[in-house]
Amino acid sequence: MNGFQRFGIERLSPSALNLWRANPGLYALRYLGKFFDQAGPGAWRGTAVEKGLHSWFIKQNGDEAYARALEAFEKEAQGLADDETETERNNIAPMLDMAIKATEHLPAPYFCAQARVEYVFQDVDVPVIGFIDFILEDGSIFDLKTTKACPSEPKADHARQVALYMACRNCPGSLLYVTAKKSAHYPIAEELKDSALESMRRDALSLQAFLNGQKDPISAIRSLPMNDDDFRWSEAATAKLQEIAA
Repeated sequence: MNGFQRFGIERLSPSALNLWRANPGLYALRYLGKFFDQAGPGAWRGTAVEKGLHSWFIKQNGDEAYARALEAFEKEAQGLADDETETERNNIAPMLDMAIKATEHLPAPYFCAQARVEYVFQDVDVPVIGFIDFILEDGSIFDLKTTKACPSEPKADHARQVALYMACRNCPGSLLYVTAKKSAHYPIAEELKDSALESMRRDALSLQAFLNGQKDPISAIRSLPMNDDDFRWSEAATAKLQEIAA
């Protein structure tokens, strides 16, 4: 029995590999300790804008696109009205507007959204599963990232994600970043795709080697450093770690 089988891990994802790379301890809490932290308003906003843009592509109706986005946000927010939630709720409309404007001159019409892909790295015992945000009729793809500050170049973890999708479909890919005031579109070059894929393969192999050497979740979690300064960290993660360390 290999390490993935021992811990009941049947597949990886780009986000899981990015988490293992950035914060191994938190990865272990989530995937070995079965600690499932609740997504916050920022994540809800991202999903909302994505669903709004999907609606726009299909119906070309701005009011309906915004209604779809807000519906998706409220489904997660469940009436929350704290400052952070209100801020993100108010970001939906301007970010959706920027996303719509940024996609006015795409190289081809919209084809579909949230397409499942699977990739198998050499010598890695489980596949990597992902979902592409948007596919165009010419076969090209792009992922949408909503953010408060627009980066001057693709973020490495996002590039790795799109690189995997490009490899799965053998197609061009890009990242679209949207803030409330601006947008930036970054095609992922072949050289960057190749280096990003190799980076992901190394991360998957390191995770596999770690799991192969562990006997149980508690000892595995205790053997790793915990970066509680990570933006992904939460009070609930602290409580879970204290429970394990007790």
